[in-house]
Amino acid sequence: MGDKGKDSFAGFPDEMKSYVEGLKRELNRAYEVAKRARRKGLDPSLEVEIPFAEDMAGRVESLVGPPGVANLIRELSEDIPEREVLSLEVARRVARSIFKESGDKEKALDQAVRTGLAILTEGVLVAPLEGIVRVIISKNSDGTSYPDIFFSGPIRAAGGTAQAMSVLLGGVVGKELGLGRYIPTEQEINRYIEEFQLYRNLQYRPSNQEIRFIITNCPVCINGEGTEKEEVQGYRDLPRVPTNRVRSGVCLVIAEGLLQKASKLLKITRGLGLKEWEFLKDLKKGGGREEGGFRLRYGRARTAGLASIAIHPATMVVVESFLAVGTQLKTERPGKAGVVTPCESIDGPSVLLKNGDFIRIKSAKEAEELKDTIERIVDLGDILIPVGEFLENNHPLMEGAYTEEWWEMEAKEALYLKEAGLKDVESPYRKLLRLADIKNEITETVRSELLKEAGASDTEERKRKFEEELEKGIKRRLKEFYDSLLAELADADRFLESITLPQLNSFDDALKFSREEGVALHPRYTLLWHDLRPPEIIKLREYLLNSSRVEGVELHIKKDDSIKEMLLTLGAFHRERDGEIILKDLAGALYVPLGLAPEGERLVPVRDPPPGWEGMDPVRLVSHLAGVTIRKRAPTRIGGRMGRPEKAAMRKMKPPVHGLFAVGTEGGPQRLVQNAAERGRAYVNLRRRTCPKCGSQEIYLKCRKCGA
Repeated sequence: MGDKGKDSFAGFPDEMKSYVEGLKRELNRAYEVAKRARRKGLDPSLEVEIPFAEDMAGRVESLVGPPGVANLIRELSEDIPEREVLSLEVARRVARSIFKESGDKEKALDQAVRTGLAILTEGVLVAPLEGIVRVIISKNSDGTSYPDIFFSGPIRAAGGTAQAMSVLLGGVVGKELGLGRYIPTEQEINRYIEEFQLYRNLQYRPSNQEIRFIITNCPVCINGEGTEKEEVQGYRDLPRVPTNRVRSGVCLVIAEGLLQKASKLLKITRGLGLKEWEFLKDLKKGGGREEGGFRLRYGRARTAGLASIAIHPATMVVVESFLAVGTQLKTERPGKAGVVTPCESIDGPSVLLKNGDFIRIKSAKEAEELKDTIERIVDLGDILIPVGEFLENNHPLMEGAYTEEWWEMEAKEALYLKEAGLKDVESPYRKLLRLADIKNEITETVRSELLKEAGASDTEERKRKFEEELEKGIKRRLKEFYDSLLAELADADRFLESITLPQLNSFDDALKFSREEGVALHPRYTLLWHDLRPPEIIKLREYLLNSSRVEGVELHIKKDDSIKEMLLTLGAFHRERDGEIILKDLAGALYVPLGLAPEGERLVPVRDPPPGWEGMDPVRLVSHLAGVTIRKRAPTRIGGRMGRPEKAAMRKMKPPVHGLFAVGTEGGPQRLVQNAAERGRAYVNLRRRTCPKCGSQEIYLKCRKCGA
C-alpha cells in the first residue's frame, strides 16, 4: 500500500486522528487475513479482488489505471477544485504520456477517456469499465480520423453529467491527439432516430430534431454495442455501425446525458474556451410553467443540501403522500432532480373543498383532517430551492416569489431612508447591488477629469504618466467611495437592527403603510394577478360592480362559475354559502387592485383603467388601479414528477428461484434447495483445470495431488 494518500486525513481534527488511524489499522489487518485465506486456494481467485485505496485518486488508479495516475490526480486537485475540469486535465496528460511512450493514439484515447470518467464517478462505479465497451479511432469518408466511443447499458450508473462528460472527454482528448471530428451520413442520422423510436427505457424522450441536431454537431461519434432484442428495420448493415440491434448506451448518453445536461456542459466548455462545443447553447431550453404548479421560492431549509429541495409537509399529505421525505422529484428547472425535504415556514397548498370553500392548508395535521373533503388541489404551494442549485446547473436565475422577508427588507430600507433624510437618495444596499457599474462610472469620471486637465497624450512618456495618474486617481476615488459606503452601511445596519415594523393586522393596515412609505403591498395581501389576462381583470371588476355587496368587512359575490375560477386562479380564499362567494380577510385585496372602494353596501370605481390597458402587463394594470405598487406573488412555476418510481420495486427472477449454485437442475425450474438436497447430489457445470506441475485435472484452484 505504500504511502498512497498519506495526507488524505491531514485535515481531520486532532481528536479524530486516533479514530482514523484505528480504522486504517483494522482495515490492514482484515486485508492480511483475507490474503492468507485466498492463498489456500479454496476460492475462485488467489487474490483479494477489491483493491485497497485511501482516497478517490487511489480508487481511480486501482480501477482503471494507468499506474502512477493517483499522484497526478492528487497534485492537480490542489489547484483544480472542479471535478469536471480536473477530469479533463488529467485525461489530457494521460493521453500525452501514453502516446509519447507507445506511439499508439487509440490506446492513449481509450485510457484517457476511462480515467477521466473514473474521476467523475469517484472511482466507485462500473461505468468506466463496463459502460464504455471500447474507444477506437475511425475514419470519415474524406479520410479524416475521429474519436469513436462504444457505450453500453451500464453507462446509466454514471448519471447524466458523467455520461455527457464522457463524450466531452473523447472530444477534448481527440483534439489533443490531433484527431478531427465525426461527420455523420444521412443514413447514420436516421439510424439514430429509428433506435430512439424502439428504445423505451428513457426518462426523457428527445424529438427527432433534437437527435439530428446532436449527431450533426457533436465532434465525437456516440456508438455502442447492440444490447436489446429489437433490431432496426430501415437502416441496417451500415458500414460504421457494427450491429443491427438497438444500442441502449447510445440512447442513454444522448437523451439523459447531452440533452439534459447541455447547460452544465456548456458552462464547462465556455470556461475552457472550447469553441467547438458552442452548439450546446441551442439545446438549453425551459419547460412549461403551469398555473397551480410549485411556486419557485429562493432559500435553504435546515434539511437542505446538495440537489435537495423543500416543500410544505401539508403538500406531501394532499398528494396522497407519494411525495415523502427522501423522494426523488424530477423538476424542469434548475437541474435534473432533487431530494424532497419538508419546510413548514413556506406556503402550503391551496385546495378547493367539496362544500365550495377555498382555503390554504397550513399544517400536515390539518391536511390529514381535511384530505377526504378535498375536491381539487388548486395550487401546490411553494418549492424552496437554494440559489446554489441554479449556479451549479448553469441555469439563469428565474424571478422568485415575492415573500414576507423580501417585503420586510424593502420596508426597513424605506424607513431608514426616511429617518436619515435620504428619501430620494440611493440606499447603501442598492449601491452594493450595482457595485460594478459604480466602479466603471468612477473610472470614466477620473479619466474625463484628467483629459480635461492634461489634454491629449502625444508622446509615449506622457501616455505612461497619464496612465499612472489615472490609476492613482481611480484608487483614491474608489477608497473614498468605499469608506463612505462602509460608513453608510454601518449606520443603516444599526438602524435596521433597532427598528420594529408595525403590526399589519388587516388589509387596511397594509394598504395604509404601503401608501405612506412608498413600498409594495404586503405579500400576505397580494393575489396572483399575473395569472390573469387584462380582459379577465376588467371583466372581474365589472362583475364586482354589478353583482356584489359589502357587509362590514366581508364581500359577498353572487356565484358565477367563470368568476369562481378567476378567484381560484388569484388565490383569493373564500367561503361559499347559499349561492354566494364570501371573502373576509382578502376582500380589500381583491377590490382595491381593481380600482374599487366600498360605499355603503356597494362597490364604486375610484380609479379607471388607463388608455391602452388591453396590452398592459397585468401587474402594472392592477398597480395603477390600486395606487400602490403590487409585485408578482409567484412569477415562476416549477413542474415536476416523481423520479423513476419503478426502481423501488422488488426484482424477481422468472420463475423466482432459491439458489443458482451449486443446485443445478436437480432443484427443478425454481432451483429449490430442498428438492436438490433430497436427491443427495447435483450435476453442475464447472471449469476443468490442468495442474501446471503434475498435469492432473482438477476443478479446484489448488491441486489435491501435488499441492501446486
